[in-house]
Amino acid sequence: MSGSYRGYAAVTATVLIWGSAYPLIYIAERFVSPVALTALRAAIGGAFLAAVYRRLQAGWRELIGGVINIAGMVSLLNLAVIMVPNPSIAAVLIYTQPLFTALMTPFALGRRVTALQYAGVAVGAAGVVVMALEGLKPSYLTGMAIGLAAGLVWAIGTVYYEKYLARGDVPGETTFMTLSATPFVLALWPLGMRLFIE
Repeated sequence: MSGSYRGYAAVTATVLIWGSAYPLIYIAERFVSPVALTALRAAIGGAFLAAVYRRLQAGWRELIGGVINIAGMVSLLNLAVIMVPNPSIAAVLIYTQPLFTALMTPFALGRRVTALQYAGVAVGAAGVVVMALEGLKPSYLTGMAIGLAAGLVWAIGTVYYEKYLARGDVPGETTFMTLSATPFVLALWPLGMRLFIE
């Protein structure tokens, strides 16, 4: 197989795996709570990374990154999936992350955002408004708010990572962030069970 075909195959596999995540989360949450699923993902994923890379880069900055990007964002992501009628809606809401990131970038990173990029943010925001108008039930709007919160927290985590962690040992940082998030997720377990039962 030539290099170009391998590249296309890798991109196709990535799209299929990444795109299937949200339906799989939706199915899994028929059996476990969103918080329990987050804890399982963090514990299993962290253990796998630790076994593969066999190193950690630990510190307060990495711990904060884990709380934001794993405990915070993934918990909200999992909750949003069960709060909206279709997991694809949750995916769209969570991927408002680039919109929030663009708005934060000039202030947090000191980088210029172009007029065209701001126009893209406006188009994305308009799309969210259209989605909100599709269903005005309180439960739907609550799910939308949680999905947008996940996108916002992800954007905060992205900016934080770029500012404080991007030039470190990425595999070691990621392993520690994933493992260190697990206790924080477990602390939310009672809340997650209550939401799951309701």
